[in-house]
Amino acid sequence: MEHILSYAKWIWLPEGESLNQYGEFRREFTVPSNVGKVRLFISADSRCTVSINGCHVNVSQYADYPNNKVAEEVDVTSFVKEGENVLTVLAYFYGEDTFSYRLGQAGLLFALEADGQMLAISDSETLCRPSKAYTNGVVERFTPQLSFSFHYDVTAQDGWQETGYAPDSRWQPAAEVAMPLPVGPRPVRPLTLEGPVNVTVKAQGVFEDKLDGTAPCGDRMQQAYLSAQSTDKMGIPLVATLPKDGPITLSATEGDGVYLLVDLGREEVGVLDLEIELPAAAEVLIGYGEHLDDLRPRTSVGGRQFAVRYIGKAGKQRFTHYIHRVGCRYMMLQIYAAQATVYYAGVRPTRYPVDYRPAFRCADELHNRIAEVSRRTLELCMHEHYEDCPWREQALYGMDSRNQMLFGYYAFGEIAFAQTSLRLLADGLRPDGQLELCAPARIGVVIPSFTLAYVTAVAEQVTYSGDLDFAA
Repeated sequence: MEHILSYAKWIWLPEGESLNQYGEFRREFTVPSNVGKVRLFISADSRCTVSINGCHVNVSQYADYPNNKVAEEVDVTSFVKEGENVLTVLAYFYGEDTFSYRLGQAGLLFALEADGQMLAISDSETLCRPSKAYTNGVVERFTPQLSFSFHYDVTAQDGWQETGYAPDSRWQPAAEVAMPLPVGPRPVRPLTLEGPVNVTVKAQGVFEDKLDGTAPCGDRMQQAYLSAQSTDKMGIPLVATLPKDGPITLSATEGDGVYLLVDLGREEVGVLDLEIELPAAAEVLIGYGEHLDDLRPRTSVGGRQFAVRYIGKAGKQRFTHYIHRVGCRYMMLQIYAAQATVYYAGVRPTRYPVDYRPAFRCADELHNRIAEVSRRTLELCMHEHYEDCPWREQALYGMDSRNQMLFGYYAFGEIAFAQTSLRLLADGLRPDGQLELCAPARIGVVIPSFTLAYVTAVAEQVTYSGDLDFAA
């Protein structure tokens, strides 16, 4: 892997890095006839999503440290064709420390290889520009742990990921940046990306937004006046499940627009997915959460903003945000239009592929159900590393993960995943002998007992794996 990537250069936007920055990168390449397996090797600081010939390629950036980058390897043979092709990358840079990311230098590195031949590499011949559709710069934050939310305007999209696209003068040669090559491959399995989960419509109606349009999206949704309307008045079926029973058309003659609340049926973790049809361009706020104590998802919690802003265009459109994961049970759309047809609003789960051990069974069905729910809860908190929760933090803590590792040894026989989490924590060793509160991260406070729990976790790793070399 490192040999192949040695042909490539780290690149970024010529204007340099900034907070909450989305960059678009485009590289055309030619595939000869009778080509064998085609592999993509890619790494980014901070995250990226990839398309080849306009088709999404499932790539997940591992949670690494700036001085120890990891590259993903993906078989993309099925995405390429003989002749002219195009690789496009939407790259994202946090620009600040979070609880699951330590600030590094913005950069993108990739190489397409087939039969030992370089088909495309990242260098100054790669074209790039700041994203037209995503808002760059400071917007509201989901949470201090997760950093920035996002604003997306589909009306600014110009088909840059498609094969027939002709870049204009706003596209510039990428700037090569000085960063070390990755030192190795992804240490754990890649994440799977599943299809949309069925959601059930739970509430619908009209709303009035009493806040200024510049207010944070979560506050606007939390404080909006909701007027529930019956299904027959809104023009939708009494019971509707999306996408199975879709689409459904909401219509109203009052308020600032229509809203729709859906239930995913259980907690899910994945990428936000929306398919909608609008009569004209309109703003859509999308909020999510784990309960309905406010008769809606709690999108604003002490400054945290569990909502995003989407500007839709006239007509039917599909939008999937691959950069950030969301964890939720409920999702709500606040559509600033008198009519909208919704085909889907929910989540495409992203999962770490675990190997299930025989299920726990006993004579008490309540205990069986508790065991089943507990195992799934653990699975929802496994991606690049163990996470304390999938909704508002998604962070690797020393104490939380120690417990998760113990459960994982029994539930999945998962050794490598636990070792990877322990390595990430170890790489966060501070000059004062404490471990960073989370990894990979840089945080101003520590919890000393979590550092002591780490020692226990390593000892337990030896007990369940027998791997003395790892402990050493």
